[in-house]
Amino acid sequence: MTRRFAILGLLLWTMAARASERVHGADHHFVGQSVRIIWAIAWAPDPEMASVVLRVVNADRTYSHVALDGVDPFTKARKNLLPMRPLGAKETLTTARGSFVDWPSREIKFYRSAAEAASDSPSLVVYYLSVPDTTPEFNSSSGVEAFLDHAEVNPPRR
Repeated sequence: MTRRFAILGLLLWTMAARASERVHGADHHFVGQSVRIIWAIAWAPDPEMASVVLRVVNADRTYSHVALDGVDPFTKARKNLLPMRPLGAKETLTTARGSFVDWPSREIKFYRSAAEAASDSPSLVVYYLSVPDTTPEFNSSSGVEAFLDHAEVNPPRR
């Protein structure tokens, strides 16, 4: 009987260790312990061409891979919007502004290792219910890049 409890305990501990941390991003500049996410909107002359740009900063290289999913909060259906990719010190993730109509929520999934990435078991998921209200908007891609570059080296004070 004791052996069964030991095996059950080990199984539960292993499952808990694999569980990802879920954090609500809320603001256009998320600052976590080891990752930052900065949002911007790039408008275009044709509104259908507008995009939402996320700069992911992984300065201490805690995470090796990143992916982005869109989620319908009502049906819980999900769509992988940007496939898993290696993550260096930073990565820019861009999606169409119009994609928020069908997939209003976003989940940015962070993986610490290739094994986590291969099993789609992220260590950290930062989720947003929509584009944050505070997200700055720009009429040019150069304005977006300048803002992201500035925000990357000047994080908000807590």
